[in-house]
Amino acid sequence: MGACRIEERMTYALRLHDLGVSVETICRKLGISRRTFYVWKGKHDTALMARLKVIEEENQKLRQDAGAAAGTERTHADIPGTDYGDITQ
Repeated sequence: MGACRIEERMTYALRLHDLGVSVETICRKLGISRRTFYVWKGKHDTALMARLKVIEEENQKLRQDAGAAAGTERTHADIPGTDYGDITQ
């Protein structure tokens, strides 16, 4: 069985589990062992955590950049398409 087919089965199994289908039912329908299911779940959880970490780092950087810009007097005046006029008065 090709790697692509295994990935499809793994994704299908995990989606069923997220929908509330029991592990026993999933394993019986797909013809896999409980151990295989939990190995797949572990790989999936690890990949999600890695993606979450990257997203959190990007958000932190954006917040820092936005915080640095928020202290300037021209923050709103620098936004194209806005008519805030002179905000220093």
